[in-house]
Amino acid sequence: MPCPRRRIRRRPKRPSASCSSRISPKKNHADTVALAAKLLKYGRDTKEDSASRYVLFREARDLAIRAGDWGLAFTVIDELADQFETGDNRLVVKLQMLERANRQGSTAAAMKAVPDLALQLAGEAVDIDDFAFAAKAVKLARAVAVRLNQPSYDRHFQQWEAELAELETEIDPLKPLLGKIGQLPEGSVDCFNLGIFFGMFKGDWERALPLLAKGNDPRIRNLAKSDLLKPKTSADQILLGDRWWGEGQTKTGIPRRRVIQRAAYWYATALSSLEGLNKTKLEKRLAEVEPEMLWPVEFRVRVGIDGHDTLTGAAGKLTWNHLEAGGPSMAQINSILPWNPQRDREIKLAGKTKLFPVGIDFSRSRITQIAGRNEVRLTKTRDSFTLDFNDPQPGPDTYEVIVRVR
Repeated sequence: MPCPRRRIRRRPKRPSASCSSRISPKKNHADTVALAAKLLKYGRDTKEDSASRYVLFREARDLAIRAGDWGLAFTVIDELADQFETGDNRLVVKLQMLERANRQGSTAAAMKAVPDLALQLAGEAVDIDDFAFAAKAVKLARAVAVRLNQPSYDRHFQQWEAELAELETEIDPLKPLLGKIGQLPEGSVDCFNLGIFFGMFKGDWERALPLLAKGNDPRIRNLAKSDLLKPKTSADQILLGDRWWGEGQTKTGIPRRRVIQRAAYWYATALSSLEGLNKTKLEKRLAEVEPEMLWPVEFRVRVGIDGHDTLTGAAGKLTWNHLEAGGPSMAQINSILPWNPQRDREIKLAGKTKLFPVGIDFSRSRITQIAGRNEVRLTKTRDSFTLDFNDPQPGPDTYEVIVRVR
């Protein structure tokens, strides 16, 4: 939808479309954020009038920026990009906003969330193979963390910088092939090389496995074909995990970590249906590797939504927040953990229900939506992620979402 250019009339009982430019400089931070959130809601609820919706989103964005609520500003920028042909690259717009805030010397309180948000942008840029942009985002995150004296980020920055440098080196000779993936012949070295890059360097096995299954290396080709068959029994899942584990022992650096991650994925899939000695042996193997090796983690939730709810995941707990209208139905987590969020707002994750390894970096999360009539939105920081389910239509609908942490 193109950006509307005509002016609109004010509607009764709705904040003025020019409120961000006329708001009192004495208005406190909480009121400004609340007004931005209200304009965002009005924009989402305004279905017929595209001009009104555009102006409401624009004003909500400007108020969120004025208040230094960068997460809210990100949400509004996404709304504008999703619904209107602005011609802007949403990642560029977000990074420029954060860079401008840093240059202008915004307060420490306002900048506290910037390292996490910048790393979130880096992750999104990696998803689309824009490693130069990702490096700029990590550079900003590091600069802000240094300014705020937050040394706890150092390990994350070192890992990001090392990985981005290697990814840029690996993808450079492959760039001419990226636009020809669908045309590559079976059994070609190009399929193999691209599959190795997507799987063993990026950890993007959804893109990697079909290419590896068409590649010219017989061992890897057969392994990829077995993976694409998605074994159903725990015995076959462990066997596939063992094959990836053995492959990982032949690798070093990023490829070793990514291949061990794939083995861990199949081990974790099998673990839910194991008991006794077999389960103990598998848990012992997983305990042998450092936490980073256990990524990517897959978190799946299936739930009925009749209104507006959020689900926040962190290393030790899951938290449900019901915002409006009818409540959620019984939720199913990873097909093994039932949860009644109307009765238990929070559940602890420990022992058999420990879903996330210690030290996991949720800023590397990405979402895949399987079911649900409206889009589920994902926001993330280093320490947690939040799923926003907003279903204003009459009656409930079933939503199913997967969050993968690279």
